[in-house]
Amino acid sequence: MTQIQSTYVDRLEHQLAQAKHRHPANNAYISKICARLGDEYVHSGDIAKAEAAYAESYEIRLSINGPDHLRVARSLHGLAVCHICQATTHTTKRKALLRQAKRSL
Repeated sequence: MTQIQSTYVDRLEHQLAQAKHRHPANNAYISKICARLGDEYVHSGDIAKAEAAYAESYEIRLSINGPDHLRVARSLHGLAVCHICQATTHTTKRKALLRQAKRSL
């Protein structure tokens, strides 16, 4: 993560904490920040944090908008991207272990 990305993520995390503390009923704003954080976490490779942020955004957006809404779909897309990234990582690790096992034979 570059210094600029790190500063932006820090600012978003701070905004999220403030929003949850000062305006806990403003769920639309909180879900927007969570989605932005998810985007930044994916970009930086922190998939676990991205998944948590997208999941929070999804739950809030689902409760506000119902299942058939573009914002809900956007959060679901972010969760799907996280799962694709995790699957790719697991596949890469699995292939490396299989190569290592073949060399051991």
